Amino acid sequence: MTAGSKFHQITSLTGVRHEYSYGYRGRDARSNLSVLPSGELVYFVATFVVVYDRLLDKQRHYTEHNEEVTWL
Repeated sequence: MTAGSKFHQITSLTGVRHEYSYGYRGRDARSNLSVLPSGELVYFVATFVVVYDRLLDKQRHYTEHNEEVTWL
């Protein structure tokens, strides 16, 4: 992820805000979980890439994909 990547909370057209992703795509994908030097976990769920801080129990979401993410 580059410094210019867009991480934010997702608000749908109905006004519902996406705050947390549960689970991840692991059944038919490879390279689906990585650990950053910061200790954060990076994985994908559908069209989102999730960066999870285990110490703070917080997530950031990269939401610029138009199709399902299948590889990191």
